[in-house]
Order: sequence, then C-alpha cells, then structure tokens
Amino acid sequence: MALEKMDGTDEGFDAVTTFDGDESEYGTSRKGEPYLVVRGVAVDTGDEIVQRTVMAFGDAIVPARELLFPGRPVRLRLRDAGSIMKVVVPATAAEAA
Repeated sequence: MALEKMDGTDEGFDAVTTFDGDESEYGTSRKGEPYLVVRGVAVDTGDEIVQRTVMAFGDAIVPARELLFPGRPVRLRLRDAGSIMKVVVPATAAEAA
C-alpha cells in the first residue's frame, strides 16, 4: 500500500512499525487528552518503508506502548496525517476496552 493522504472517515491501514530508540514522550493536549509521541519510527506498509513520527491519543496509547521497545517490530493500525502517523484504535477494539 503506497502512503496516501487519508481523510478522517478512513479506518486507516495496518503496518509494521519499528522504533529506533531516538525519542518518545508522553503529554496532555490542550483539550486534556493524553498522548504519546514516538519519533524515528520505521513504518513498513508492505510496499515501502518510511521514517515517521507516530502519535497516539487517548485509548490508542495502549497499543502504541508496545512500540517503545527499540528494535522490536509492532503491527499497528495507522492513519497517514502527512509528516506524522496517528495510531487508530479500530471501533471493535475501542468498544471492548
């Protein structure tokens, strides 16, 4: 799958992500929502590998925490947001949480 700009209605795509150990941080948005930022992530879509910053907000932080172990590949559902990738929690997983 080539990376394409996706609108907010898209469920995202699955990719294998690998963190190089460069930089990560937790924070809180202006709206009070917790987030995780992980910089220096190789995102393998199956067609290409690109370096991106990956962000997770709210419930999406739970699966994204697996990414924090440098060098360990993790399959995540992502939405392309340009220079960053956002971790997406599929509706079924969010309802079960």
